[in-house]
Amino acid sequence: MSVRKIQAACALVMVMTMSLSSPAEATFQIVPQGKLGADRAAREDIQLTLASVREEYRPGEAVNLILSIKNNGKEGFSFIKDKLRELNGFAMTGPDGKEVKQVLNPVEFGGPVTFVTVKPGEAVTVKDVLEHVNLSINLSKVPGTQRYLRHMYYPMEAPGIYRLRIQVGDVTSNELQVKVLGKRRTSLAVNADDSINKVLTVPVPDHGQPVAAKADTKGTIHLLYNTARGPHYAKSTDNGITFGSVLPVVDKESQKPGLEFEGADMVVGKGGRIHIAMSTNAWKLKLPETEWAFFYATLEPGARAFTPVRNLNGKPSEGFSLAADEKGNVSACWLSDKLYVNVSYDNGKTFAPWQEIDPAYDPCNCCTTSAVYGADGKLAVLYREETNNDRDMYLVLWDQGQRQVSRTRVSSTLWKIDSCPMTYYSISRRQGGFVAVWPTKGQIYFARLDSKGQQLPPGEIKTPGKAGHRTGMLALNGPDGSTLVAWKKDDHLGWQLYDAKGQPAGSPGSASSPGNGIAGVADKDGSFLLFR
Repeated sequence: MSVRKIQAACALVMVMTMSLSSPAEATFQIVPQGKLGADRAAREDIQLTLASVREEYRPGEAVNLILSIKNNGKEGFSFIKDKLRELNGFAMTGPDGKEVKQVLNPVEFGGPVTFVTVKPGEAVTVKDVLEHVNLSINLSKVPGTQRYLRHMYYPMEAPGIYRLRIQVGDVTSNELQVKVLGKRRTSLAVNADDSINKVLTVPVPDHGQPVAAKADTKGTIHLLYNTARGPHYAKSTDNGITFGSVLPVVDKESQKPGLEFEGADMVVGKGGRIHIAMSTNAWKLKLPETEWAFFYATLEPGARAFTPVRNLNGKPSEGFSLAADEKGNVSACWLSDKLYVNVSYDNGKTFAPWQEIDPAYDPCNCCTTSAVYGADGKLAVLYREETNNDRDMYLVLWDQGQRQVSRTRVSSTLWKIDSCPMTYYSISRRQGGFVAVWPTKGQIYFARLDSKGQQLPPGEIKTPGKAGHRTGMLALNGPDGSTLVAWKKDDHLGWQLYDAKGQPAGSPGSASSPGNGIAGVADKDGSFLLFR
């Protein structure tokens, strides 16, 4: 159906009656849009209340409205729901006091005509057709589908107060005020001295759960997050204030009935190429064991879709992590009773067969790996050992060119336990070396390391953070030598900032954040961004 036909249908003026199959009959009137006729009075018994899901919105964030229709009269009230979807009778005044003009979405779609009906003495709430009233063609789709929501939208780009009303038939709603914030992030942190900590929390698009975030040399923030529809990727060029188009990581051909992909790690490689590691539930579906594997996809700079998903190792495995450098080296690390890696020397286009880093290493198989390239080009891999049930943390340094491997224990607090604790941990690069964060006996520790993996003063530092089974944690490094340690537990995101000497700077902070995943970056203006 064309735009013109839809708009014509929405402009129909109809008056009809219908009988209810109940002992008492009620007359329903489908009222027209526009001015009152001389032969009909306004429905004073109909009350419209326009509300917003929130009072304040960040720039570019979807503004979602709620309309309540209460019928205080003795006759039923009915209205074409598609008129609400098309924002017919909608009026908006911007922060400058001028009328906000609607912008046309030049798309075609169709569907059955539906109605909103309110019986005498009852009330109905409408919100599904009043979502995304301010977003354009690229974003105004029904969530989870490829269907566009409407033919028009009202841009709300300038910061300030917007005043909104809607007219349904002959009845006009209250005036709703909605505030669009300026381009300055706000934190939802609690129990934190933000003036000292400089920690800001940013919501993940689509109510997703964060997996990994990286800031490239240009300051662009790249974000990988999981949703019920699989892993997705988005990027921000304004320090996390807004995100551009969201891209699904898994191509359609790789999507099979019952098969679920989950993002495990993401890195930015040579030329800004995005590399993503994924796991699946193939083992649960009892698929061939070659499918219980490390899956991988990449995104070329400027591309609109990820490459088809690839199975890198064809082997039952877990604990996936990635590392990439500016020379085009990419390492895919994983566990399968031993510590393995697949290496690419052409920026992820091809990978060599997997190889075991050192047969003497005996990793805790239900934990994970975390990897990064050091300034000297060596691959650094953080893992938990299990020899003799001593579950201590080690950093492996592998010179891939010289094929030389070394290993250093980085945890000082020992942990002897006769079962796998199923923990996650993380390593990141800092000036002169690395910083590692890990849990021991449920308590989170971190240490700054030199380029050889040796602890720097003051050594291992105990944080206020607690860990659970496979709950995420990370350490971010500020330009002033500070380190932010963050963790997830019980659907809460927690953090503590430490100065260059390893002393706490301010008090711990926390924010609500569902799931076990964690992601964050140290942004280009020196603040820390954590995704919730």
